[in-house]
Amino acid sequence: GRKRAHSPATAPFGPSSRGGAITQLAATTLNVKGTSTLKADNGLVGTSDVRYGITLANTTDRLVGAVTAVGANISLYDATALTAALTSTAAVSLSSAGPLRVSGTIGTNLKTLTTGTSSSTTTFGNTTVKGTLTVTSPGAVSEAAGTELLVHGAGTDATDPVNNYVTVNGVKGKVIQ
Repeated sequence: GRKRAHSPATAPFGPSSRGGAITQLAATTLNVKGTSTLKADNGLVGTSDVRYGITLANTTDRLVGAVTAVGANISLYDATALTAALTSTAAVSLSSAGPLRVSGTIGTNLKTLTTGTSSSTTTFGNTTVKGTLTVTSPGAVSEAAGTELLVHGAGTDATDPVNNYVTVNGVKGKVIQ
């Protein structure tokens, strides 16, 4: 069945669901002081593998440590900084009021939003997005040194052809390096 996260949460935070989505009760706040491991997967492999959604996106949530999330549609929000390592078979939406660090494999589209000042940056580690990437960030948008960001099968830096599946702050085909 469905797993529901509720307030308060303390480290380590690791809800797991083999039969449904991981969601958060309305009007609750997660305040996680360590790492989080979220897994919404039936535990089977191959054609029998089923992944479910993960939604922890209340605007007061604080996920202080790194978050590892395995599921289908994933939506995470952090009222401060967010570091997320993702394995998703579907779309992902990440929002952070501070710096955002992202890595992993996204089955369709990835949408990121950072708010705040120019220190609210977005940094990609080794990341593969099979659909489109849409980034909104008041700070710099970059790849971490020695990593690769692939979107719709192509790179995103200046040595690659323009990637029209990438949009940064409303500019389609923007270079990320």
